[in-house]
Amino acid sequence: MVRSVARPAVDPALAAHLARDLYGFAGEVVELPSERDRNFLLRREQTDVVLKIAHADTSREVLLLQDACLQHLATLDGVAVPVPLRTNAGEALADVEIDGAVHHVRMVSFLPGRPLGALRPKDLATLRRVGAAAARLVVGLGDFDPPGVPDDFAWDLRTAAGTIEHHRRAIADPGRRRMIETLTARAEAALEGLWPGLPVGVVHGDLNDHNVIVGEGIGVIDFGDLHRSVRIAEIAVAASYAAFGFVDPVEAIAAVASGAHAVRPLPDAEVAAIVPLAVLRLGLSVVAAAQQAPHDPGNAYLTISEDDAWTTLERLASTPWYLALARIRSACGLVPCPRKPAVEAWIAAHPDRLRPVLGVAMDAGSTTLLDWSVTSPLAQHPEVAPPVTVQAKQTENLLEAAEAAVGIGRFGEPRLVYAAPEFAVQGNHGPAWRTVHLGVDLSCPPGTTVHAVLDGTVERVDDDAVAGGYGPVVTLRHEPEPGVGFFSLYGHLAASSVIDLAVGMAVGAGDVIGAVGQPHENGGWPPHLHFQAMTDLLDLEGPLPGVAAPHDWDAWSGLCPSPAGLLGLPEDRVIAPSPDEGHTLERRRHLLPPSLSTSYARPLVAVRGHGVWLYDGWGRAHLDCVNNVAHVGHEHPHVVAALRRQAALLNTNSRYPHPERIRYVERLVALFPDGLDTVFLVNSGSEANDLALRIARTVTGRRDVIVVAGAYHGHTALLIDASPYKHAGPGGSGPPPEIHVVPVPDPYRSVHGADAEGHLGEVAAVLALAPPPAALLVEPIMGVAGQIDPPPGYLAGASHLVRSVGGLVIADEVQVGLGRIGSHWWAFERAGVVPDIVTLGKPLGNGHPLAAVVTTRAIAGAFANGMEYFNTFGGNPVSCAVGNAVLDVIEVEGIRRRAGEMGERLGRVLRALGDRHPIIGDVRGAGMFLGVDLVADRVAKTPATAQAAYLVERARDLGVLLATDGPGDNVLKIKPPLVFDGNHAERLLDTLDTILGEDGAQPDTDLSRPAVIRTAPGPS
Repeated sequence: MVRSVARPAVDPALAAHLARDLYGFAGEVVELPSERDRNFLLRREQTDVVLKIAHADTSREVLLLQDACLQHLATLDGVAVPVPLRTNAGEALADVEIDGAVHHVRMVSFLPGRPLGALRPKDLATLRRVGAAAARLVVGLGDFDPPGVPDDFAWDLRTAAGTIEHHRRAIADPGRRRMIETLTARAEAALEGLWPGLPVGVVHGDLNDHNVIVGEGIGVIDFGDLHRSVRIAEIAVAASYAAFGFVDPVEAIAAVASGAHAVRPLPDAEVAAIVPLAVLRLGLSVVAAAQQAPHDPGNAYLTISEDDAWTTLERLASTPWYLALARIRSACGLVPCPRKPAVEAWIAAHPDRLRPVLGVAMDAGSTTLLDWSVTSPLAQHPEVAPPVTVQAKQTENLLEAAEAAVGIGRFGEPRLVYAAPEFAVQGNHGPAWRTVHLGVDLSCPPGTTVHAVLDGTVERVDDDAVAGGYGPVVTLRHEPEPGVGFFSLYGHLAASSVIDLAVGMAVGAGDVIGAVGQPHENGGWPPHLHFQAMTDLLDLEGPLPGVAAPHDWDAWSGLCPSPAGLLGLPEDRVIAPSPDEGHTLERRRHLLPPSLSTSYARPLVAVRGHGVWLYDGWGRAHLDCVNNVAHVGHEHPHVVAALRRQAALLNTNSRYPHPERIRYVERLVALFPDGLDTVFLVNSGSEANDLALRIARTVTGRRDVIVVAGAYHGHTALLIDASPYKHAGPGGSGPPPEIHVVPVPDPYRSVHGADAEGHLGEVAAVLALAPPPAALLVEPIMGVAGQIDPPPGYLAGASHLVRSVGGLVIADEVQVGLGRIGSHWWAFERAGVVPDIVTLGKPLGNGHPLAAVVTTRAIAGAFANGMEYFNTFGGNPVSCAVGNAVLDVIEVEGIRRRAGEMGERLGRVLRALGDRHPIIGDVRGAGMFLGVDLVADRVAKTPATAQAAYLVERARDLGVLLATDGPGDNVLKIKPPLVFDGNHAERLLDTLDTILGEDGAQPDTDLSRPAVIRTAPGPS
């Protein structure tokens, strides 16, 4: 496989000279990476071109063949290829002597865009476009078959196994050499019966990630490896390199295949050949690199793909290829497993051949459904209590209440209980969990006999003795007639019940093959039988998994038919309905107003929460970094228990005195400075701010209010007027005359910077022109304005200015209060101010409707002017019980201290990220209320709006929930539930670091230019 790799001795100056003399072209010269030739990009104002100087041993005939191929493909739709240009003399090639050797020189047009391998990340939509382009290339080359096309080329995948075998000794590492030997043999075996069904023709043969150009369309360059091979090689080669960088390479391969299938439908044989051919291609690549690198050590291009190729091979080595094939077929819209329909048809046609699986009756009257789905009230998160301590008692109670002998746990049911470490998988979209159940659970007393449902032989007897595993498990092979074969799996058995079984032993339908085991021997689960049907065992060393990741469900459900028929049970009792997120979103669009927006381009349909996590219906977890309402964590068990307890006793309006309300108010005022001792309980932050303004206007007899630009205080009519974020934004009509807006005290962007006196001058100027105000309504740290932390002294100075003219100070602590900043209970304390009125919102109730206005006894007394204040459900007994529970959690779990420590750590690391990512202009805030200001230019501080939007959407795809604030929508807000810990912080920071290195987060990304290094300017 070694060929001469010493390239022509050409520097950019000589390349520029040749381009000018032979073609009349002049411009900046940049050398492009290459293996054997020397390629130079000439950048000009009109069009860019590429000068190609061939290796001395490249024949004229080979280059003319490439020229003919480019001419043939020039009009091909959907794929761009370089256009060959002629010399000044009208020739396709020019011969040039360099260092005593003749080299052929040619010029082609430059394809704008970037190599696929330079994209960060390679998204699946792009890979589908690549697959479509590869298929169009196959179609375009279908009638291209001139003389001289090599039929015995070194990179021909038909002979790849022999080539790898011949040259594998060049691989120095013995472990890698053994892996290549094993993979090559595996690929040969997989392809053995497929070759006759693989059409042959001319192929480009080298659609690697440097020869595929991504721009507005997809382009292909470097036709130097044209040869005759199987046509599916084009798609397999493109897929093998597209998989570089993917933790799960099959997802990338499937995306390429699906794009190809949409253009040129792939027969079963071609689909089945993609993975083994991709493995052979990568095998050729690594043995070639091992051979050639020593001969040209200065040429980095020779090993440019070597590390990625080895990594991808290692990942494919640990992948069941039949599962990979099912996933590829599913992505192409094909039946994932072609064997499944025949199996299902046979089972449906032969109920007489089947026997009951348990030694107890399972008719409708003796069974009951056990719902362990994500939304079931039975299901608990594994962090709350391990399954055996919760599910065992629940199961026993349910069976007793239903007077049933067997409880049925459904097939295809996503379960929250599997959101545990032992079910975690690392995928391309961040951490994920195998949450979807692949079998049917039959809960019954331990010792219940388990029977073979059909004649068969013992295929495996395993002991999956790990936490959350099967424990003892038996797998039977069934071949009831030629062409119909499948397996049945029986898990969670008693160890003593399977000791007489041996692999290969024949068993008859109805024979006892085991008994239901106890929790201590079956992985820690309550006593039950896990029954599962499979069409393939995937060459796995242990038993087949009993749960699948949601993104693999289509493939796994193709491999594992519903067990309903084998169990003799109705499908509606066995098969769980799949979460229909599309239906929810569609009905929302029809039933709810369009002004009620959703987060993210692909909205999250969250159905459950736990701590800092939100779960969709499939059990997919999303790290919630923006929900400050769930102050002590989503569905905190202590808070939920308090709600249930009080709701079961009494919930009534506030005219009835209640001890829970008194206890809550006493605890709340104890957290405030002296004087702030009177509390109005309401239902929301908006209601609190509305009431605060009403109090201020009543007490002072004034109407005017001072607010800060960019602030948001609520959604009532009064508060829209008082919220510049609303009245100065889209759909707003500006402030009414009585609302006066002072500039944002932004230490980062304002001309005053961190000079509090400069900002206070702006406040004084507004006060001088306005009537004396009733109040200053201000957030001590601003939220939607961009997480603005005013300079020290600003809040105290502004308060003094307003009070000097008889106004009151209202501190809006809806977002930042109750210990979120860590150092203090309230952000106004950090500013050295005691307001006249403080407003609090739903964090008080952890999302339950509980809010408050806290003021002095004197102000509350002055407000009592004869008009009754009444709030029907503000501070109802249930809400107050919840509020007390929230205070309990903050106290017992040290939440406020944790917020301060975690916020300090996050801020420090976020600032360190700014050293690597210039898009981070500023990091600000306090405790767990932080803002990251993203800028396109650090000097100009231009908001990086598009990049911030990309980051938020991309983070959502990776399972991390973020959002933006600020007038430029460019400030990432980080304000998670306060149970956020170090592991969560690490996940957030790793995700941010990854995304900030991607193309979409780069302000200067130019997809029209190649990712190359400029070597030298050429003569003009």
